[in-house]
Amino acid sequence: MGWRIWTLLLLAQAMWAGSYVAMKVAGDAMPVGAVVVFRYGIASLAYLFLIPIVGLPRMAKRDWALVAALGVVNFALTPTLQVQSLRLTRAADVSLLIGLEPILTVILAGLILRERLNPRIIGAMVLGLAGVWVLSDPIAAADEAASDRLWGNVLFLGSLLCEATVTISGGRLAKLYSPLPTIAAMKACGLVAAAIFYGPVVAATNPSDFGAPAWTSLIYLALLPSLFAYSAWYWAIRRVPVNQLAPTLFAQPFIGAFLGWLLLGEVLGPRTWAGGALILGALAWTQMISKKTLAPTG
Repeated sequence: MGWRIWTLLLLAQAMWAGSYVAMKVAGDAMPVGAVVVFRYGIASLAYLFLIPIVGLPRMAKRDWALVAALGVVNFALTPTLQVQSLRLTRAADVSLLIGLEPILTVILAGLILRERLNPRIIGAMVLGLAGVWVLSDPIAAADEAASDRLWGNVLFLGSLLCEATVTISGGRLAKLYSPLPTIAAMKACGLVAAAIFYGPVVAATNPSDFGAPAWTSLIYLALLPSLFAYSAWYWAIRRVPVNQLAPTLFAQPFIGAFLGWLLLGEVLGPRTWAGGALILGALAWTQMISKKTLAPTG
């Protein structure tokens, strides 16, 4: 894999890592529903300028129901859980938790497809959950803030479960259609669902009440992780086997934790490093198992 693809993928991972800081900044300044609606509203408007380049979504009628369902899960429910979780926990925490998503995806795929799960995958998940426990520090810190942090991390794991569900259920769409127009269609469906559900909340907000940091964060979320990072990732997987891209996953937790420390002043104490080491160890173990026993997937 050439240095240009490596550079592009590392930039994409950095964009995704920065999204957790941006979600925390935006979520602390405005209601959760407003963050979701404004983020994907801006992203959908931006996509309109890309239509001459990537085209409109073109799918069979029978697939639109699946696109709509996955769009609601991935671009309405998932961001709701993520923004709410970041109001309770830290950007550094969720940046490390992202390392559990590949493990959750493998386990969920086995359950949905009713396949026998490799016991070592289960062991990797147990190791990762131990990392979540250590990271959250629920015993040593019995105050309300610590309880909120644990609950926030659990909510973020729920959002990863939603993303894993979309990855598995959307496999057929990925094989049949161009990814970017398909993702744009999903985002539009998620935006419609969020606008309906959060309509009263958004209507009651006054955009001028939110400061420049919140709006800057929303624009960042709409343009860089939602458009650039997805475009870079799918451009890369059309040129390089997915198993060769996996090592770039390790960049996101480190970059996210660093940004949480640098921009939000989050303390990276011994439990953060210990919990993160367990989670990243579980991710590394999963990657080694996958190379030996699993076919690479998208």
